[in-house]
Amino acid sequence: MPSDSSSRDLTFVRLCLWAFRYALGRRAALGAVVASLLLKVGLDVLKPWPTVFLIDYVLRDRPRPEVVTWLIQMLPGSGSPLNLVGWSVAATLLLFLLSWVVGLAATYGNINLGQRITYDLAGDLFAKLQQLSLHFHARKSVGDNIRRAIQISGASASTIPATTIARIQTT
Repeated sequence: MPSDSSSRDLTFVRLCLWAFRYALGRRAALGAVVASLLLKVGLDVLKPWPTVFLIDYVLRDRPRPEVVTWLIQMLPGSGSPLNLVGWSVAATLLLFLLSWVVGLAATYGNINLGQRITYDLAGDLFAKLQQLSLHFHARKSVGDNIRRAIQISGASASTIPATTIARIQTT
């Protein structure tokens, strides 16, 4: 007899696979969400570098690697410490704004994907309700069935994207 935790894991895996099927039906929206999340992570990784540059190579005047020297020469203006401080501040602001815009796009894409999946699931649930026998419908009120279908499909808006991203991270 399987243990209680293994039956829960099996249920979670089934839920992830079921949700992943709905998300794969919207490949473009799912791709946009994943791409924007990866871009946001990349920008967040780059955020401390202007400060590291400012502290190490401008304020402490440590020896610069060739790549850093080449990048400094590519910047307009002289390589004076005052100009480098300005470029560090500008780079920090640019990374902040880009990260904010990409985060906004990721949120918009996630909401869009959740709504599309909700509508897909609601359509499948209503199609299933129409296939049920008249005997089933005689026992349950129409309003009760519609309320349940709407609640289940609405809950999928938050559940399915979360389980889909969890599934992507584990593969």
